[in-house]
Amino acid sequence: MAEPTSYQSYEPAGVTATIIAGALSIVAILIAFATGATRTLAREDTHVRPYFISLLLANFLQSFGTVMNAKWVHLGYVLGDNFCVVQGILKHAGNIATAMWAFMVAAHLFHLLFLRWKSTRVGLYLTLALGWSIIIFIVSLGPTVIADSTHGPYFGVSGLWCWITPDYPREQFFLEYFFEFFAAGVSFFLYTTILLRVRGNLMKCEGKWRLRWVPRGESWQLAISRDIIDSAMVRVATHMVWYPIAYSVLLLPIALARMTEFAMRVPSWATILCDVIFNLSGFINVVLLVMTKKLLPDTNTLPTFATPRKSLDLSSPAATGITPFLITSAQQEKESAPERRSLALARSDSNGSVSSVESDTAPLVRTRNQYSIRA
Repeated sequence: MAEPTSYQSYEPAGVTATIIAGALSIVAILIAFATGATRTLAREDTHVRPYFISLLLANFLQSFGTVMNAKWVHLGYVLGDNFCVVQGILKHAGNIATAMWAFMVAAHLFHLLFLRWKSTRVGLYLTLALGWSIIIFIVSLGPTVIADSTHGPYFGVSGLWCWITPDYPREQFFLEYFFEFFAAGVSFFLYTTILLRVRGNLMKCEGKWRLRWVPRGESWQLAISRDIIDSAMVRVATHMVWYPIAYSVLLLPIALARMTEFAMRVPSWATILCDVIFNLSGFINVVLLVMTKKLLPDTNTLPTFATPRKSLDLSSPAATGITPFLITSAQQEKESAPERRSLALARSDSNGSVSSVESDTAPLVRTRNQYSIRA
């Protein structure tokens, strides 16, 4: 059973820094909701906005759990009471939910921009219900099923704050870190494939996937395989890759610090620094959202995202943007010269005939007009 932790030396100041980081994320999230920043993601045939709102709510839970450290700073120690249990639940739920919805945003964009599949309202409701149900199930699994009297409470004192106690190391890894690493890795893969597909590097020809690279000065060749949706979203896709990169950079330090504790003692300052970085997740997501808003085109002018891509045969000259033409040899020029002269003379005779007809017809018309006037 985890014992109460008394703060020593610089630890109260360090934990205060985590509170400030969490509060910064909370303020950024509240401003994003108050100003309607997520409205830029709204479109009838996409569900990016509700999934991103879920991600920000997850960041809010995560940060609120960290701000609860204020009680421990005030007391000077961490006590395993009911307040501690609530903090552990919120931090665990926030971390799992952040991983879940970061992955869902990536999966939905893959669904839209790579696969070009149609999104339905029923699918949205099912995904939201299933996603939050899984989060609740994972969080409740520990204290209701896994916890026992031998190991003590599932949520309690865990270092400088409250979380899953050190008596459940496997649960710390498999019921949190695994999901976080999975979400970060798979999201990065999905965003990378989206970018390659939208840019035109990754394309499907004759039922086979092909990855092609062109020199920097010839990147115009990639535009051949893009349609209006890809062309409009290529800058957005390039920017969206930063979401999993940012999540990984924020997650990796605290995850490594926590897992290192399984084998050896980690200095408190290292754990504090890593947690400060991790609790900036909400703030960073809002910053990336604002940056995405500047790059996002007017999607209302675009066709539906379910519009199929055009097919392109790489063996055709159009795939490289070149229109073929023939260069004849000198011998072919010599042999075809009489034929071309005959055609030229025929055109000349034809033009002459038309001219003569016009010259012969004009006086007749004038004469007819003259007689009609005299009459």
